Amino acid sequence: MLKQSTLLLGILSTGLLCSTAHAAWTLNSEQSSLHFATVKNTTVSEVHHFKTLSGAISDDGKASLTIKLDSVDTANPIRDERMQKQLFETEKHSDASFNIDLGSEAIKSGAQTIVGTLSLHGVEKEVSTQVFVEQDDKQITVSSLAPVVIAAPDYGLDGGVEVLRELAALTSINVTVPASFRLVYDKQ
Repeated sequence: MLKQSTLLLGILSTGLLCSTAHAAWTLNSEQSSLHFATVKNTTVSEVHHFKTLSGAISDDGKASLTIKLDSVDTANPIRDERMQKQLFETEKHSDASFNIDLGSEAIKSGAQTIVGTLSLHGVEKEVSTQVFVEQDDKQITVSSLAPVVIAAPDYGLDGGVEVLRELAALTSINVTVPASFRLVYDKQ
């Protein structure tokens, strides 16, 4: 239910290929997605997503992904609001981001492991994930090959997970969240 906090970071880590300075490629938010799964009461699994993603890849290989945390969509408006306020604390931490320097090699097609920095809830940590990249003259698509697992305690979100558990009167909420993504960038 509210393990989305870890998901968000999975999410961010998935947004490996976005940009900064002068964008050569811009994230197509309509075709891109970031999903995460939560488990409550030991056996109840649910899949959620973020509705608002942005990012780019610059000519010099700098990539960034930004996730608007108040765009979390769990298909339950009350749960969404609780996650925004109690877990992500969006009044203080409105976004999560993932940044990576692809270097002079820039983007290469095929399966690969990427390492970048995930910023979530005021904490920055290095995240590694396996992706598959497809590129043509007009688009770059980056898809997760394996879920990115985000642990709430790593980002100071475990207290928020506990508050959510209490508010929903649950016996448990898992503090680790797997996330998967598909990011599509359009050439500018």
